[in-house]
Amino acid sequence: MALTFETRISTGADDGYDNPSYLNTGSYNYVGYSTARFKAFFRFQNVTVPHGAKIVNAYMRAIVWLQYDPPDVIVWCNDEDDAVAPTDRTELEALSHTTAYSNWRIDTPGEGYATDVDVTAQVQEVVNRAGWHDGNALMVLTHYDSNSGDYVALYSYDQDGGSSSRHPLLHIEYVPAGGAWNMLPIGG
Repeated sequence: MALTFETRISTGADDGYDNPSYLNTGSYNYVGYSTARFKAFFRFQNVTVPHGAKIVNAYMRAIVWLQYDPPDVIVWCNDEDDAVAPTDRTELEALSHTTAYSNWRIDTPGEGYATDVDVTAQVQEVVNRAGWHDGNALMVLTHYDSNSGDYVALYSYDQDGGSSSRHPLLHIEYVPAGGAWNMLPIGG
């Protein structure tokens, strides 16, 4: 039987996006392309999933603040044991990505709607790292690789006056290493 872990962004420095001239960690998170390709980050602290757990399902949920056109976004996790939020554009650009990624088409009816992206393979790659420990931080990274002008603004930690129901959410369903997932039936 799988266990469930959920957490939300817990501080304003743990989510933001790369503007062409600065790192924005306030207001909202742009995902897509407007005057530049936006890269966004979402760092989740104290992820209490044990090393080597089998990830059954994982997704990040964000709430749309404003949608201009639906972008197709590439989503990785930061390939680190204990992710540290970037403090400037140079640090964001230097973050390593997991090999696993997914494509996220952010297409909702508009403001206030939730949108989910599957990060199962990315989370599995991180919790399999030799240095991963229960309680480390995990960071989801997005990148838009087009110049089409499609983008959305997602609620950030700072956007809605601290209303935690709109903060980005990380949901993980897992079976601990050696748990029921690995058991074989007896007697064939």
